[in-house]
Amino acid sequence: MFENPFGTNLQDLQQNYYQQLAAMQQMQKGSSILEDINKVVAGMSTDEQRMMSESPDYKMAKQTYEAGFMGFLGQKFSQEYVNTPEGKTSAVNLLNAIKRIKDKVSEDLKAKQKKVDELIHLLENDPELKKRYEELSIGK
Repeated sequence: MFENPFGTNLQDLQQNYYQQLAAMQQMQKGSSILEDINKVVAGMSTDEQRMMSESPDYKMAKQTYEAGFMGFLGQKFSQEYVNTPEGKTSAVNLLNAIKRIKDKVSEDLKAKQKKVDELIHLLENDPELKKRYEELSIGK
């Protein structure tokens, strides 16, 4: 009636054990990196930490890490969040905003393109404007 979740023979048990062991070792590797980060930062003075936090190299590395971390969390928990009442409300609001903004952005881009097309038409058909444009282009 109930199946054994660990398998039915010694080979299944060993395989399950080694998979769990490998997963734990992988988690320990990740946590040791975080421990190293914490140790290095803890060994720095407040002024060193402040200067480091202003460094473009540090900012880029931190932003990359945080973006990856947030992406990871999003992939892991987005569906669970959407299944909550708050998550569903937030997701519906986001969808509505995207739809509303998408239409406005599309209209704005079409309006800008129309202006660009009109300017190009004027530039091509007005000899004085064309001459002035060429003078300004050459002067650069």
